[in-house]
Formats: sequence, structure tokens, C-alpha cells
Amino acid sequence: MREFEVSAKDDLLLSVCVFDHDNPKGIIQIIHGAKEHYRRYLNFAKFLNDSGYVVLLSDNRGHGHSVNKKYPLGHMENIKEISDDQFMLSQMIKDIYPNKDLILFGHSFGTCIARKYLQDHDDYISKLIMSGTVYYHNGVNQVLGVGRIIGKKNGLNSYNKFLSKIGDIDGDKWVVKNPMALEKYKNDPLCKYKYTIGAILTVWESVSEFKNFTAYKVNNPQLPIGIFSGQEDPITGGKKGIKSTIKILNHLGYKNIHTKTYADMKHEILNEVDNITVYKDILNFIEI
Repeated sequence: MREFEVSAKDDLLLSVCVFDHDNPKGIIQIIHGAKEHYRRYLNFAKFLNDSGYVVLLSDNRGHGHSVNKKYPLGHMENIKEISDDQFMLSQMIKDIYPNKDLILFGHSFGTCIARKYLQDHDDYISKLIMSGTVYYHNGVNQVLGVGRIIGKKNGLNSYNKFLSKIGDIDGDKWVVKNPMALEKYKNDPLCKYKYTIGAILTVWESVSEFKNFTAYKVNNPQLPIGIFSGQEDPITGGKKGIKSTIKILNHLGYKNIHTKTYADMKHEILNEVDNITVYKDILNFIEI
């Protein structure tokens, strides 16, 4: 495991981790969710690495250790910047491991970033895997419009109680059933902080982009997409939300979609007590 920093286009140093492999089957790039960091995925990454894959992880800008004066912890400015960071990292790892398939994995807000990535680069990856998949919220554009007015008035780096109230899910009970994992999450300072107005708007913007149909080039309509969800996860919108997500992807032209839902699991299926079952199911999808 190598941990290092990579300079983004604007010179922000992104915190990056790579699990190398002498003769890899392929590359798996992991994009974490909102208010977290890549170190929460190290066990999953090690499992994938032990199974024969190079694994690339990173802290999204404004998260973990990918911070600076302009992007302190909890601040983002737009979804394209974050997606561009991820594509740059994809190019970096492909330069190191040429001729190896790249599989993109996103969790929660990471699925939003992955779907923005998909707009221009679906032919750069061989598979897309999403867990805790965010569903499209009707009215998001109206809320986004109000938020932008507040952001213009107060500044994107500032905080707003109203936007925080409607932009965050209260409490921790929705995150994971595993009590040990939940306690660890609650005590992690790199998970417990407020988002700025800019960060909240970035999340909403990313959801709005789901239906920005003309932005998707769809150069690889046969791309296999795997959606893995906990049955008790409110972020996916349940059966109705997952159905809506599939409908949007189908409308874009992506028909090769596989789903798996786990009973008695919440949002972070990778951290539930029976996470090894989830690990193996994801690996099976990768190796189909």
C-alpha cells in the first residue's frame, strides 16, 4: 500500500492511496461518499487487492486530507471539478498499468461523482459499480436555484442553517446496522463536520446532473453497471428509488444493469456485519 499526494489541475494536493499488484487482473478505482475519506475503504481495498487487483483510492477535494486554504474540510464548489479529479487519477493509474481494464466503484455521493464521470468517459472504464446509490429527487432544480441565491448572497465558503437542514439527513441511525462500525463512524473527526453552502450545492448539482441527458455522450452503451443496496437504505429511495435510477440509466441507453439488494442492511453495506458476502458479490460481478 502506497500513500502519496497528486497535484490536481488547480494545484490542490489530492491524498491518494494505491494497492499495487505485480500481475493484476485489472484496476479498481474507489470513490468515497459525502463527509468521509478513503481510509474507511482500506479493508475492502485489501480484499480486492488480495483477489488480484490494483486498487486506487483518494480523498475527494474538501474531504479527508485533500484540503488547502481554498478547499478546507467540508467545502466543494462544483461537481465537474471533483469528477475531473477522478478522471485525472484514472489516467495516472492507467499510465502505470497500461492495457488493464479499469473498473469504477462509487459509494453514496461517490455514485453521483461516478455518474458525472460517465458523461464524458464511459468508454474509459470496463464496468461501473455503485453502492448506496443516490436516487433522483423531484424538485432538486428548484431547491438548487434557491440555494444558489443564498450562496451568491452569503458566499460559497459560508454556512447556512436552512440549507444544512434540508441538505443533510438527521442523525446516524440510517448509516449502518453494525454497532461497531457505527460507533467508529460517529467518533471519526473526518466524518463529523458541517458542509459549506458550496458543498451542499455541489451535492444537489450532482443529483440534478442525473437528468442532464444531453450531457451524456454514451459511447459505451453496453457498459455493465452493478447497483448494490441495503434494503433499509433511505439514500437509494428503496425499491421505487432504485427503479427510478435504472429507468434513468435505461433512458440514456445503458441496458446492461445488474442489481443486488441485501436484507437487514442499511446504507454502508461494506461495513455491515456480513460485509464479506457483499465483498464476494461485488467481486463476482467484477469477474463475470
